[in-house]
Amino acid sequence: MTRRFTRFTIADLVLAVLLCAVAMAALMFASTPWGAASLSVALAILTLAPLGIIYRRGERRAFWTGIVLCGWAYLTLSSGPWFIGNIRPKLITSRMLEWAYPWLIPPDRQASNPRFQLRPFELPQATLEGGLTIDQLNGSAIDVWTKKEGESAPAPLVLGAATESKNNANSNVISPGFLVVNGDQYEKLAEAKAYFRQFILRPHTPSPLDSLWMIPPVKTSEFYDVGHPFFALLAAWIGGMVARFAFESRERTGDTRAAATAPAATTTSTG
Repeated sequence: MTRRFTRFTIADLVLAVLLCAVAMAALMFASTPWGAASLSVALAILTLAPLGIIYRRGERRAFWTGIVLCGWAYLTLSSGPWFIGNIRPKLITSRMLEWAYPWLIPPDRQASNPRFQLRPFELPQATLEGGLTIDQLNGSAIDVWTKKEGESAPAPLVLGAATESKNNANSNVISPGFLVVNGDQYEKLAEAKAYFRQFILRPHTPSPLDSLWMIPPVKTSEFYDVGHPFFALLAAWIGGMVARFAFESRERTGDTRAAATAPAATTTSTG
């Protein structure tokens, strides 16, 4: 019996396209949560894969064996405790991620962009509101509001800035105080200070939906942490396909040899 050459089925192609699409989306918004999620998914799949070896037979067992061997081998080399610092930088996939980082991440979202570099900003005299106290102004996240002369209500200027302050005789006022802000926030604060606007500090109360409106900078380390688990899944899939082909090749070779060594059929005739 002759077996057909291993082909990519529609399910194989759909799975590969889906994996690539999810990987691209995760890399474009790479962060610590994305890195943890991608590693968790890879660990879950590779941990369950041995069940395919135990409960499958023939070609499917070979496929799951390839997944386990290649997936765990790559994940160990790229994300293992010792390998992450000594082997990961030497992997060709690390070079590929290094090349892909500036291609997938625009300059205005790269962590090296000056707009994301933290710098101190010296506040003028500022009023504390919303229950905020001097004792809370050491690294706490606060919101900065400003009020123009003649306005009845202040408007928000910078949200979630870290503070360092010095006490003033008035327990409700700090001067001078320092904010730790990024480049964009620094420009807003400097403009408000130049126009002598009144500064008002309030406690920062983040909303669960804040992350939906914020696009954080993408660090290269987080980019790698997201990319390597997806490469582990890709290596596992390729390993499974190669193992399945090797199994089918062995079966075809065995069938050919059996046919070659089988005794030829003889026919007898009766007179």
